[in-house]
Amino acid sequence: MTDAATGAEVDKWQRHPLISNHERMHNFTRFVLQLNHLTPSMLESIAPTDTRLRPDQRLLEMGNIKVANREKNRLEEKQREVRKLMEKCGKIHKPRWFEETVDPVVKEKSYQYLGGYWEARKKNAFSDLPDLYSEAVAEIV
Repeated sequence: MTDAATGAEVDKWQRHPLISNHERMHNFTRFVLQLNHLTPSMLESIAPTDTRLRPDQRLLEMGNIKVANREKNRLEEKQREVRKLMEKCGKIHKPRWFEETVDPVVKEKSYQYLGGYWEARKKNAFSDLPDLYSEAVAEIV
């Protein structure tokens, strides 16, 4: 890239070196691998439905691909079973902190934040959220 003021060639971006076991980590950089990193304080305050807690995702990040795939299938089967039970009971899933809308510009489905998540997180008030990642199904419905 050329600096407009000086006319000199300048490197504005450089890829970080890959980590030592990058082949097992999908050739991700350290930055990408740290996007889902959860500190102990975060674990105490995030919602139990946070996707960073998905067991299949965690297994994949650890490089355990076979077990991660089995776990992903288990979670998908659980989601289908919960959906069927909810339909049978006449319940409709409604997001807690978002409202489905249609974006006025692109005319596509969008979600508008309703508020409340950060307040619940501050109070650690997530006891009424469903357990999405365990074996249990009935507790969600």
